[in-house]
Amino acid sequence: MGDMNAQECYKLWRIWITSKEMCHDRDYLVLPDDIGLDFDGFKTRFGDKPKDDHPRRSDLNYVVSHNDNEMDNLFVFFPDQINVSGDDVKGFFKRMEEGGIRRSIVVYESKITPIAKGYIDGLKALEKPVIMEIFRAKELMINVTKHTLVPQHYVLTQQEKEVLLRRYKLKETELARIQSDDPVTRYFGLVVGQVFKIVRSSATAGRYVSYRIVA
Repeated sequence: MGDMNAQECYKLWRIWITSKEMCHDRDYLVLPDDIGLDFDGFKTRFGDKPKDDHPRRSDLNYVVSHNDNEMDNLFVFFPDQINVSGDDVKGFFKRMEEGGIRRSIVVYESKITPIAKGYIDGLKALEKPVIMEIFRAKELMINVTKHTLVPQHYVLTQQEKEVLLRRYKLKETELARIQSDDPVTRYFGLVVGQVFKIVRSSATAGRYVSYRIVA
């Protein structure tokens, strides 16, 4: 049981840290003590026996506010259930409603049912759309943006996108594309029509800049 607790605790620490880094890279306010929390610090704060519900996954839940708009909050859920059902999603939505929050991330362990996915899709169609992103826990064991083969990605604002198109006399359809389900797109939470500035190292030019639009 000791080894099982240690392995599970390490996994919870990694996915929690990556989720914090993801929020930080989306310009939400994340405390340096959270991003810099080492494994021993995590065990001290949350517990080191997850197989005995210490901590429970839901103990890792948190809310962050956007740096530029304190009314723009993001709720991050870590469901206790291995599989997420429609009723679970309704419970998350209720908690979001209570806090006036319209965006969340759900980090699930194994499966999310078709009914749950359908309910999540339905939230986008509300008069005031609610965005609930889903990530499988193993996707967050490693921060994809820190991989040596992944170049630096910067998210353009709408104004920066318009300047780019005017400067190079381009239409949106003429920009290179990146898929909405690409791991980096999902990491930054981008939607169709948003643009990445991508900076790659170049042996000849020092660096090479390109742009991709989410399609």
